[in-house]
Amino acid sequence: MDCSQAEKEATRDVESVPYIVHEGIMARSERIIKRLIIALLVVVVLLFASNMSWLHYISNCDIQTYEYTQDGEGVNLVGDGNGVTYNEPTGKSAGNPEEE
Repeated sequence: MDCSQAEKEATRDVESVPYIVHEGIMARSERIIKRLIIALLVVVVLLFASNMSWLHYISNCDIQTYEYTQDGEGVNLVGDGNGVTYNEPTGKSAGNPEEE
């Protein structure tokens, strides 16, 4: 069996597809691609809206700053700006007369 005979046998078993079937498949593919593009655009818009809502939420949060100091024994003291100093490891206040 030579190569030309093998080619003839291989191409003989292939059936041709009618043009109308090919056009139907192409039309279906175009509709599917259009739906996928629309879905992609919707997802991108929703992600953008989600990020904007999180940025809006975070921008409305109050930012609290504390002044940190450390005494000679290695204990971190955190002040809340009202003259009250908290001992960080235990959470007990060092200068709040209301708690005593």
